[in-house]
Amino acid sequence: MSRRRLFVCFLLTCMVTLVRGLAVDAATIVIANMDGPAEGMNDLTPTSPVGGNPGITVGEQRFNVLQHAADIWGSILPSTITITVEAYFEPLTCRGPSPEAA
Repeated sequence: MSRRRLFVCFLLTCMVTLVRGLAVDAATIVIANMDGPAEGMNDLTPTSPVGGNPGITVGEQRFNVLQHAADIWGSILPSTITITVEAYFEPLTCRGPSPEAA
């Protein structure tokens, strides 16, 4: 093996070792579904998978979106403990536009 090739192999080995040494455990974030039966993430209204979300009910799609967001945050946050997020959907009432909006 030529000296140049040997040097390149050495550098690659050093880089891989450095990257492994810098790797930090990603956080595990779990969504705890706190909705009651037939509401929020337990809504059994049938629907078709859309936009990469494989859920076949409205509730399943809601849960999938929250878990996907948690997975993204977990990949960024360095932690060795499991983080549990209690989540639920609550209906919001709309009374029409506020007087300030007019």
